[in-house]
Amino acid sequence: MTRAEKYPAIAVFMAFLALLAASCATPAATPPRTLPGMNTVLVTPFVDMSALHGPGQTVRSPVTGGVFTTGPVAEGVSDELSRTLIAQVAALGYTVSASDDAEGARSLAVASKKSMSERDLALEMGRKSGADGVIIGCVYRLEERVGANYSAEKAASAAFDAALIRVADGAVLWSARFDEAQKPLSDNLLDMSSFLKRRGTWVTVSDFAKDALTKKLEGFPRPIGPAKQ
Repeated sequence: MTRAEKYPAIAVFMAFLALLAASCATPAATPPRTLPGMNTVLVTPFVDMSALHGPGQTVRSPVTGGVFTTGPVAEGVSDELSRTLIAQVAALGYTVSASDDAEGARSLAVASKKSMSERDLALEMGRKSGADGVIIGCVYRLEERVGANYSAEKAASAAFDAALIRVADGAVLWSARFDEAQKPLSDNLLDMSSFLKRRGTWVTVSDFAKDALTKKLEGFPRPIGPAKQ
């Protein structure tokens, strides 16, 4: 027996919310812009700023300049974010270099310079790899929920940012930041689509952060022309 069959009132309530969400749908977003001359992108691993500065610290992002408070970072979740970023950027038509390419470029960049900021290091990695652009990201907090799907004592909480930087001149072509904890529907009726997607549950920090990143990438610029082979 499914949960809906066991609790028919819940099924009716969810159907009502779906209809309400459809009636409150926002207008279509402006199509993302295109980027000529930007076909190959190096994606660097997310930098764990909490590990660098310690939890509970107020830090300024080397990526976007925004201010974040660091916190616990659940094991493995930043790697999942990196994989999500790589897959979705590749799906847009870019040729994506990552993992071994990024680590090899990092070793070359570090060897060639004594001291660099994360942003400058990422740019040098892009130059060493021959990429048109480089994506650098930082995680500040990836705190796991406390409790179960329908009875969480504490919601998942995530804070991260990322930017696409053109290697040729260091121009920031796209950036995004996220700093939130999952909220109940009563706190944000305008975010009903996310509530329905999660089936009214309290999700893990992995699902919460990846969903947030996916939404941010909706505005990621598209390349012009086919990806390089």
